[in-house]
Amino acid sequence: ECSSGNHQVCEHQSQPGFTAWGSFAEFVAIDHADTNLVRLPDEMEFATAASLGCRFVTSFRSIVDQGRVT
Repeated sequence: ECSSGNHQVCEHQSQPGFTAWGSFAEFVAIDHADTNLVRLPDEMEFATAASLGCRFVTSFRSIVDQGRVT
């Protein structure tokens, strides 16, 4: 499921702070960072970015999967 694009529901997912320690560290190793990280725009504040998390993915997947919007 992970490699097919269903990253948030794949059986063997890795999430810092959920499946491994270290999400509050200054530096954290991220598995598959090439697909698991998104560069923040310079003008976006960290507080705004922190509020996105699963809220963004949940709403995005509902639009794509249930709403069939591509």
